[in-house]
Amino acid sequence: MGRFKGLATVLFIASLAACSGGLASGGSPQDKSAGIDGGKIFQRECADCHGADGRGRMIKQPDFTSLDWHKSVKSRRLFDRIKWGKEPMPFYAGALTDDEIDALVRHIRSLVVTTQSEKCSTCHRNADGEKRGRVFELD
Repeated sequence: MGRFKGLATVLFIASLAACSGGLASGGSPQDKSAGIDGGKIFQRECADCHGADGRGRMIKQPDFTSLDWHKSVKSRRLFDRIKWGKEPMPFYAGALTDDEIDALVRHIRSLVVTTQSEKCSTCHRNADGEKRGRVFELD
């Protein structure tokens, strides 16, 4: 009987070690989710409500490009909101794995715009800095 308890303890510890990793468990988000494209998940699951650029399409939605918003929300809270939802946000537990949610959190974090010129160039210039649409120049 003592051998059985010892084996059960070893198996339990091994299963805990196997489940660790990612933002959900406090490990590095690059562990298992590095090969997962959070951008594709965002476009498939989130863009209809949050916009392809992450600025939000509905009233009272977060603007994922806002530095102030990023400063106010910890990655763990974002992970939990995606996984468990909160009206009107649906939950994704069972639809997305923890690794996919980790990749999605990393993608959302990458949407932050840190300078005014970045914010404006999103709409008014392309990646090469060329005018796109109507650009207003200050005299």
